This record gives sequence, C-alpha cells and structure tokens, in this order.
Amino acid sequence: MKPICAPMGSWKSPLDASTVAAGAVHYHEIQSLGEDIFWLESRPQEQGRVTLVRNGQSILPPGFSARSRVHEYGGGSYFVCPAGAFFVNFGDQELYELEHADSAPRRVTHSGKAERYADFCHVHGSRFAIGVCETHVNGEVVNRLIALDLVDGTVTTLHDRHDFYAAPRICGDKLAFVAWDHPNMPWDATLLYLGTLEEAQLKDVTIIAGGNGASIMEPHWGERRLFYLSDEPGQWNVHSFDAAGTCNVHEAPDEYGGPPWVFAASTFAVVNDDLVIARRIRQGEESLVIIKGDGALTEWDTHAGSYDSLHWHESSGRLLCVTGAPDWPNRIDALSPSGEREVIAGSANPPLATRYASTPEALVFASNGAAHAFFYPPTNPDHVAHPHERPPLLVTTHGGPTAMARRTQNLRIQYYTSRGWAVADLNYAGSSGYGTAYRRKLEGQWGIADVEDCEALVRHLAADGRIDAARCAIRGGSAGGYTTLAALTFTDAFQAGASAYGISDLKALAKDTHKFESRYLDSLVGPWPAAESMYLARSPIHHSDRLACPIIFFQGGKDLVVPPNQSQMMVDALDKKGIAHAYVFYPEEGHGFRDAKNIAHALQAEYQFLCQAFGITPADTMLDLEVKHL
Repeated sequence: MKPICAPMGSWKSPLDASTVAAGAVHYHEIQSLGEDIFWLESRPQEQGRVTLVRNGQSILPPGFSARSRVHEYGGGSYFVCPAGAFFVNFGDQELYELEHADSAPRRVTHSGKAERYADFCHVHGSRFAIGVCETHVNGEVVNRLIALDLVDGTVTTLHDRHDFYAAPRICGDKLAFVAWDHPNMPWDATLLYLGTLEEAQLKDVTIIAGGNGASIMEPHWGERRLFYLSDEPGQWNVHSFDAAGTCNVHEAPDEYGGPPWVFAASTFAVVNDDLVIARRIRQGEESLVIIKGDGALTEWDTHAGSYDSLHWHESSGRLLCVTGAPDWPNRIDALSPSGEREVIAGSANPPLATRYASTPEALVFASNGAAHAFFYPPTNPDHVAHPHERPPLLVTTHGGPTAMARRTQNLRIQYYTSRGWAVADLNYAGSSGYGTAYRRKLEGQWGIADVEDCEALVRHLAADGRIDAARCAIRGGSAGGYTTLAALTFTDAFQAGASAYGISDLKALAKDTHKFESRYLDSLVGPWPAAESMYLARSPIHHSDRLACPIIFFQGGKDLVVPPNQSQMMVDALDKKGIAHAYVFYPEEGHGFRDAKNIAHALQAEYQFLCQAFGITPADTMLDLEVKHL
C-alpha cells in the first residue's frame, strides 16, 4: 500500500497506549537455588503488584507484593535458602516466609510498621539472615545492619555507627558490607567493611576499601576472594580482596557499575575466584565481558543494548540476566558459554513490528565540553511527511539525575516516533555510563549544566536540519521533571513541556523529603541553608514570570519522594498567569506510576496535550482532558 502523506506528529500508529503500559513489566533480582530460578516481576496489569516467580510461575499469593520501602526506592525484597523463600511484603513491610508454592506465607517479623527490611543474605546452615533494617519512630529514621532470626523474628543489631548500610554478603564466617554517611550518596563515597560473624555477633570489623572519596559497592564473594566495584580509578572497575590485599582486576577507562538507587543491583557475576562476567559500558554502549583473575578480558555478548541483574546459575552453567535491545523489550535471557541464548521470561517477539521501530543513533554534541544523547527519527512505513516538513521534537530527561538513557526498546519513545515525532533521549551532565568525571559534572551545577545540555541538544539537531526548532517539547519525571521545568523556565529552546512528579521548589524539597535523599542537594546545589540563594535562583517556582508555554503535570497522591505540593505550586502559578496547562492527579500512585491504566492514561494525555500545544491533530481517539487557558 502506498504511504499516506500526512503532517508529522499526527501519523496513525499500530502502537497504542495500553500496549505500552502492558509492556511496562519489569524483571529484576534474579536468584537461584539448585536448579530453581527465581526473580521478581512488576506487573502493571495487577495494579503494579510485584510477584515472586519461580521457574516461570508466580508463587506469591494474591494480596501480597514483594517490595521493600527502605530508602523509599526499595530493592533487595526477597531471598531464597533451603528453608524456603522469604520476602518483604509491601503493605506492612514485614518479612514473610513462603515454604511452599501452595502454602500461606508465614509472618516472620512483627514490627507494626515501625521497621522496614531489605537486602538479606542467608547464613548457611543457620537460622539467621543478615540484612538492612530501617526504623521509623516519631519522625526519626535510623538505619542499621542486623541479624534476623528466621524462626522467631528476633532482631539483633550488628552495626549501627553509620547513616546507611547496604549489600551484606557472607562467605563462611566472613561478612562484607557497605556503609556511608550524610551528606554522601552511595555513588559519592562509601566504605567496604569486612568482619567475622559468630552466631548473631559481628567481630573484628575492619575497613578494607573506601574512605578516600571513592564509591565502593556490590561486594560479591567467590570461593574465598571478595570482588567489588570501586570508582577510584575514575570509573567503576572490578576490584578484589583476598589474603594478598586489594587490586583492580582489570583497569580500564570503562564503566562496570551504575548508581545504586535500589538494593541488590548486580552488574557483574562471579563464576569462581578466577572468573567474573561483567557488564561493560563504554561511552554509553553496553556489552558483556569475561574478566579472568589475571586481568585478561574477553568480549562475550554484544547483542543487547542493556544488561541488568547478572546472576551465574551454577546448576546449568549459564549466565542469567535481564536484557533489552533496540528491537526487543526487557526480558530474562540465559546465556551459555557456547553462545546459545534462551529467553526464559518475557517475549522473544517485540510488541511493535520491526518496520515501525525507530533505531537509536548515538549523538555526541558540544555542551559543557561534550554531552550525549540517543536520537530516534520518526519511523512509520505507512506514512510520509509533506515536502520540506521537519518533525516536532520531544527531548526526554531521565531521573536520578545519575541514571542514564540506554539502547533498549522504550515503547514510550516508539509511541511518539511511530506517530511522526523525533525523540532525543538525553544523557545530560551527571549521567552514568561515561565515567566518574562526567557523573560529577553536575556537582554544584544542577539546574545549570543539565539545562545547558538540553538547550545545546536542540541547537545541534536544528542546525543539522533534523527537527522543527519551532515545535520542541521536553518531558521528564522526578529529577528529570526538575530539569524539564528548569529548561522551560530558564531557556527559550522549548515551546511545551510535560513534568511527571517533577521538582519545582528546591528549598521545599530540602526541607521535605525522605532520609536517603535529604542531603543530596548539598552536592547538587550547595549546603543548606548556607546556599539558600542558589536554591531560590534555580527553583522554577520562584521564576514563574519567565514561563510562557503550555505544560502538563502528572502527580501521584502517595508520593513521599517528591510530594504533591511540588506540582501543585507550579499549577497554581501557571493558572494565575493564564498560561495553558493541565494537571493529572492519581491519588493511589506513589513516586513513579505502576498501575497499567494510569500508565496508559498518562502517556495518552501527554501526547494529546503536546499535540494541542503545537496545533497537531492526532489520529488517536481523544481523551476528555481538561486543559486550562489553551
């Protein structure tokens, strides 16, 4: 059939919002016990419930969701051992035991919601597990390392001299764990401890790495050798510790880790004391490599665009990991040394036919030295553009702000590109995947360097004739929502925007956020309250007189990371000025939307709003969206 000539941005696409939402299933925290393979699966179609899966079958009864709230972002929500599977239930944050798939979970702890648990490891041959406990009493939050009796739920404190703890990992009687203190985040500076565990007591505790401003994370044991990541060389490299001391196993100008926003991240897997399989990121491009104990490195897999939750399944002699690529959504693959690949969770067939999928192009452009992005051109074989027409542009800004845009199939992006939009997924200053120096370019510069990168990206694409500079929109969530609002406030590069649970008032955020991030702004902006003038200067809410373009806001009513007042303040400011805006509020959502119907509704509402802002008539059925002052 001959392609239809239609205005860009309005093309009819086979990819609808409900399909995008259904594809938002996430797999994480792969573990194994003998031949059995376990993982967690976030299911938007079940209102965002996280279920525990064994060998492809959910073993968590309805009414339970395996999700921790330690640090609010959670992770490390379950572990398996010969006694059974243990998980943290989201509703009450208690630890439960699931002995058999057909048995009712047995409640292990009884803290009455005062305590939250995460990141456990089982002490082999005992009734104890070592984990992280976060206690909430009268507004005070205390984090500590604990030993938990899995029979009677008794909690014993092992270490409590630091603000935060993570990654307790045991080998025999040797326990390694990570700790850090305010104002640091775990990607700023941490300590790696090693101690001797006797029953529920920790002795002879010593620091074996860190203390020099390095970020140490992800300890994993071999038989007797401890491997971990350190960014002391200028990027996260794989290091090891044994009787001979510490060493950088393979020193390279590549990134082998990522910012630990959640517990139980695993960016490398230990096969034995002489063999590690690791995710390597080289200038934003990911691959799998094999690192031998003598430092020799071998390329192993380059077929995917992203690799997460690496786990060596000893029983089958295969690497299990969550992968994604430009032509497939995230799934769990089992990779054999012989090169065979088996999909064990998720679909081997993408929900969007290849001919409709836009292939990302890596961009490097001038801004603060150099900045990075992935550019997705409009792609739809059923349509062609009018002669000389350039596509509208959507710039996407990831959260964190230490996260990174990746070369994996993002159906939200394809939703736009298959409708005739260009999308630029930006890795602004502060993003991971480009080394420590790039990640730290945002120190003291949040709201400046990232915003300059947004503006420079538009200039770069416009100069190349790849976009319509008069129809540029920007969107982001959380920290990306702040960059979005700052770019709309302090530059003239964009004519519309969308903010999902974005930050508008840095001063209010410094006073009203959770413990984990309560001092984060010290490094991104400046120490509070000494740097109050900078907080005010960079907060969009205090410069709303400079806003002059349509913005749509999305907010969850139960968001404890970025409270709803952050969005409400901006909505009120735009309403007072008579600027076009819409506000979509989901009372039951938290920080990040998990329910499929809300994910789909938010995407459709955002697209419809941006089309209205640019005078584009969508081919889709219109929502009943209330837009003021348009």
